[in-house]
Amino acid sequence: MAKHDSTQQDSIQDPSGTAAGREAVPGLILIVCMGKPYCGALPIPKSGIELGRGALPAPLPADPKMSRRHASVYFDGGRFRIVDHGSHNGTFVDGVRVSKELSSPSARFVRTGDSLFLLSTNILSYSKHGVVLSDGLLLGPAMQSIMDQAKRAPPATVSRAILREVTADWCLPARCA
Repeated sequence: MAKHDSTQQDSIQDPSGTAAGREAVPGLILIVCMGKPYCGALPIPKSGIELGRGALPAPLPADPKMSRRHASVYFDGGRFRIVDHGSHNGTFVDGVRVSKELSSPSARFVRTGDSLFLLSTNILSYSKHGVVLSDGLLLGPAMQSIMDQAKRAPPATVSRAILREVTADWCLPARCA
């Protein structure tokens, strides 16, 4: 078997550059705001971050369906803790309403009002590459990298077949050819 200098796994394993000596920065990525794709990275300080109608830093838009003091998010190095402050429209983690507080090592999404946040143990790649809307799909940095590699690959490779599968309503590569 031929030795390859780079593999698909190598190229997407750490798109943030933390392997190059940069320390991971946990945080939230605002990916949908008021029904529209958005990308805003919010680091979570050790004291946590409060989400609310006027609490988000500029230039992040204020969501009118968020309470003034909606929820707080904390990260202790291994688990995210989400605390709802009695908000009117609720706080949802991975689709489940938070009654008071929820702690999880595997939670992925937080919804407050009409805003959707991605929980991330490292927001550096999102700060650098953002989130894009491509052919109706919301793509983060890792998926952007995969799609870019697939677009550059010769037509006869598996990467091209994967690209066709993703962009042609999930058809099988054999039917896309």
